[in-house]
Amino acid sequence: MISTRYSVQTDGPILLRPKPTKWLLVALGSLAFVLIGIWMVRSRDMFGWLAIGFFGLCLAVSLICLLPKASYLRLTPEGFTMCSLFRAHTIRWEDVTGFGVGRVFTNKMVMFNYVESYQRTPKLRWLNTELTGFEAGIPDSYGLRHEDLADLLNRYKAMREAR
Repeated sequence: MISTRYSVQTDGPILLRPKPTKWLLVALGSLAFVLIGIWMVRSRDMFGWLAIGFFGLCLAVSLICLLPKASYLRLTPEGFTMCSLFRAHTIRWEDVTGFGVGRVFTNKMVMFNYVESYQRTPKLRWLNTELTGFEAGIPDSYGLRHEDLADLLNRYKAMREAR
């Protein structure tokens, strides 16, 4: 059952944020590899610079993702907004047929399909469908089980469309 803290019986928007523990673990792992890279450079192994550069970038991104407005999912009466690394994209409820749970390789995700009349990014939607069975996905589960998030989105969409 879905958490009661996300009641669909609200007229206001719902704002979901990702769990910070995931990004803290990525930051700690990246820091460890940056330190290994520094040790490699001190041992005159030039591949250490690659480790420092790559994992330093991973460390920076993971720390940015911990900032409050960097990543969220907002549900409003008009649609939903996905934000990742401060880049927000809004999709109207009437442009989506529904939500389900799928996989991108081993990564479980909440995914959705657009209505037939939706004309944006047809080639990318076709490719995504070939790979996953869905046209698009939501980048995080925002602290909920994937099935619960898909259920919340479907119920919120149905309630908004019934008005």
